[in-house]
Amino acid sequence: MDDLLANRQRDLAGWLPGGDAEPLAQDLSALGRSEAAQGFFGIAGQHRRCANDPAYAELLAAWTHDKLVSLAEAVGAVRLELPENGPWGDTLRLSPADLFARIETKLGCDLTPPTHVSAYLGIDAGGRVLQMRVLEALYAAWRLKQIADAQGFTRICEIGAGAGLTAYYAALLGLTDYVIIDLPTMNAVQAYMLAGTRLSDGRAATRHSAAAQHQSGSASSYGLRASAECARSGRHGRRLSPAAAAPALAAPGLFEELYAWTREWWQDHSTSTSDDPA
Repeated sequence: MDDLLANRQRDLAGWLPGGDAEPLAQDLSALGRSEAAQGFFGIAGQHRRCANDPAYAELLAAWTHDKLVSLAEAVGAVRLELPENGPWGDTLRLSPADLFARIETKLGCDLTPPTHVSAYLGIDAGGRVLQMRVLEALYAAWRLKQIADAQGFTRICEIGAGAGLTAYYAALLGLTDYVIIDLPTMNAVQAYMLAGTRLSDGRAATRHSAAAQHQSGSASSYGLRASAECARSGRHGRRLSPAAAAPALAAPGLFEELYAWTREWWQDHSTSTSDDPA
């Protein structure tokens, strides 16, 4: 945790209490390429490695496609294939766009990832870039919905929520009474991720801030393009290419409460006054 703040998220922690909105907005809008996203959403180093190592890019795309197939099987959008009782390998040959559309039909809602956060790597599903963390969050939210319905509860508390994608998809599935407990810097990421969703109207909160209420845009997004071939067969044809680019973000400042909490947390955990980002 200390290493995360001292290194990967040092700039982010400095921008928040200083009220320096422009670099903060640029960093959050291109979260998939931010050093602050280490460990939960990919970083610039992953982009460089994919550009320089085609085999790694191939592996990442195949792995992501495999997770998409597994998600489709889990929610019942496609049949669970077994060699003992029917065709084998057909589902793996479906395109990512087809698989994702079937998942949306099964769950009854538009599952497009947040469009104001970009620059992450994933597979192309008909113009929507599906990052591995997006698929994992969608599965977690679906399971939360199952458990909530079975047990008769609606309130969720998540400790250590990463980018906030599980909360994002939980809201789409109807779980809007959602609280996140996390570091102040992570709360900033989560508030930005949840901006404009049903969780940003006051029904959900983070430990250090209410969900964001500012407008947002997006920076250019890059995706690992995957063909419709079987991810496990080695017949994928992929290339690292840019998805549609949108204008760079010019967002207003984040709320004062978040600045205050971030400064307080940093001061409480700093070993010397020179570590204060302000």
